[in-house]
Amino acid sequence: SEIMQLVDNEISKRIDDKSLKGAVASIIRDERVLLCKGYGYADEKNDIKADGENTAFRIGSVSKTFVALAAMQLVE
Repeated sequence: SEIMQLVDNEISKRIDDKSLKGAVASIIRDERVLLCKGYGYADEKNDIKADGENTAFRIGSVSKTFVALAAMQLVE
């Protein structure tokens, strides 16, 4: 789909221009996994590639986004 291609292109572009070292993206719709893909490295020093199925990243400040989204859903 168009959104999957957009996500794939944007993350790939950021990996190529070195603004990201690694990422994992997932798109789920109606309980079906449409995209689950790793990009770049999970651990560049040890040459471990990011994998959509097995790579975990520390979320750090990203969790604030999820908390805000959940709060807004409750408001709705």
